[in-house]
Amino acid sequence: MSKTTRDALCREIFALNEQIRLQSYELVGPSAFPPDLTMRQLHVLVAASRDEGLTVHQLATELGTSAPTASGLVDRLAAKGLLTRVEDTADRRVRHVHLTEDGQEMLSQLDSAYERLLGEIVELLDTDELKAFRDNSQMTLDIIARTRQHRSDHPTISST
Repeated sequence: MSKTTRDALCREIFALNEQIRLQSYELVGPSAFPPDLTMRQLHVLVAASRDEGLTVHQLATELGTSAPTASGLVDRLAAKGLLTRVEDTADRRVRHVHLTEDGQEMLSQLDSAYERLLGEIVELLDTDELKAFRDNSQMTLDIIARTRQHRSDHPTISST
């Protein structure tokens, strides 16, 4: 495949995914994603929900950022009442990050909106379309796994 063909395909993929994102937001509605929450802050909330009690240093590693950047994200989310920092009992320098009830509720609402939209989408698909949708979903997950592995193998690549 020539570089020109590859570049054109990449542009199409980005344009299609932007349309998927925008049209999905239109279907879900404006209330699904809080206007005062950045995508990076959402990543922090998701990480805190997956690994309750992770440290700010662990969070920074997971996000691919510095500890001060991760700490700033945690501070902003704590100020919104979505996260708390809890001092480590063994090492007072270490802080563990926990979702508050409001943080858990926000993630639950976002998950619910996505599940409703996905349910509505699959209801419109016939069996062949469902199989193609499943196969494309699996391919996307496989590509994400390859990307994670590539980042692990090449740690200087930034996720920002």
